Amino acid sequence: MTLWLQDFRSLLIEKRVSLRIVFLILILLYLFTTAFVVISKEYPLRTNSTNNITTSTHFNFIPLR
Repeated sequence: MTLWLQDFRSLLIEKRVSLRIVFLILILLYLFTTAFVVISKEYPLRTNSTNNITTSTHFNFIPLR
């Protein structure tokens, strides 16, 4: 058991940089998803009955013809 723990610790020390990168990516993903949820709750998408294209209340997208 202690040998396994020492192995695990040495692996962590060796792969510390990659672990930091993975944690950074996870934190960035979490922040982006929470920001997207907050923005979608603040500005919900609504459908226009005339051209049936989903337009936000914040951004008015130009319909493609």
